[in-house]
Amino acid sequence: MQRQIIRWLLVVALTFLYFLIWAQTARQVTQVSITVSDLDKIVPFYEQVLNFNKVNEYELQCNKLQQLFGIQDSMIVMKAVQLQLGDEFIELLEFETFLEERALPADSRSNDLWFQHIAIVVSDMERVYERLRKFGVQHVSTAPQTLPPYLPAAAGISAFTSAIRTDTIWK
Repeated sequence: MQRQIIRWLLVVALTFLYFLIWAQTARQVTQVSITVSDLDKIVPFYEQVLNFNKVNEYELQCNKLQQLFGIQDSMIVMKAVQLQLGDEFIELLEFETFLEERALPADSRSNDLWFQHIAIVVSDMERVYERLRKFGVQHVSTAPQTLPPYLPAAAGISAFTSAIRTDTIWK
């Protein structure tokens, strides 16, 4: 009888640990949010140049926005557009506030706290590269580059880096 109770307690404890660990394990990223300075300028870029589809747009104005984003303006308004590319979603956020806006420094780097980055997987890098050139997208890398073997998780992948500033009007 005592062995059965110990076995039962062990099963319950292991089951509890399993669900505790499983519940705290990240399973997927459902979308990425990016702050932009002007939705009316940047959304057409994502739709026409990068082939995203607009799936939703909404506007929020409430006191909770102050707490959520740490902005000290009681009149803050957030406009959002959700875009889809394949099975993935991004959300572009624009904030209207009476506080003084600051432009991103021209010499921003990828390790700056305000840096935002997404990677888009494509089937034909050369075709996409030419499309971005056609639309005047600013280049960071000189051309698509094959990642070296010393990066085992990415070796052989062709990559191109562009600087799509969310406060820039595309051509």
